[in-house]
Amino acid sequence: MRTISNSNIRPRKSMEYSVQLIQPDEPGVDLFLTHYKPFRLAALQNDPSFFASTYTREVSMADDFWRGRLLNPNAKTFVAIQKHDGDILSSVTIVRDVCVPQGVKTQLGLEADHEATQQVSHWEVNAVYTAPGARRRGLGRRVMEAAAKEAQEVADSEGKPCLITVLVKKNNSAARILYERAGFQVLSDDDGDDALRLFLWTAR
Repeated sequence: MRTISNSNIRPRKSMEYSVQLIQPDEPGVDLFLTHYKPFRLAALQNDPSFFASTYTREVSMADDFWRGRLLNPNAKTFVAIQKHDGDILSSVTIVRDVCVPQGVKTQLGLEADHEATQQVSHWEVNAVYTAPGARRRGLGRRVMEAAAKEAQEVADSEGKPCLITVLVKKNNSAARILYERAGFQVLSDDDGDDALRLFLWTAR
């Protein structure tokens, strides 16, 4: 099996990059297929323990599968892109209209009908990854901050409080530090033996 690798991406200290939302349009689809898809597959192959999905599953998927991911109206993918060659250095996807975890409801004191009446704009963080050669440069934090800002703006436009949640393996200290620096709090009651739930809550 051919190994896909983006670990040779070693940005200079003065590297130029931009953080952007991949738009669900023709240029966005092209970017998703030509740059994000290989970035994602490399991540799955090089660091399989980071993901619930697998390289074997996704490498066999046709382009329509990848288009569907980008065109999902409930998902937004943010990336840090190296300006000189278009390589993706870091990414995060946030997905809305997923159930608010019970532990989060309890800790925030949300009523049972709070979610049922769609009074909360809830986003779940997925597919967070930074290429090995681009780590320890703050890219993951900047991409996460861009995603959180977008989620907040959507919530504000709808007149709702904003809730962002993420599940992190307990042994992934780097990820936990990233989220805590972005303002996330650890849920007092764990969701599982090997994972921690973190959340970012902005009430109105």
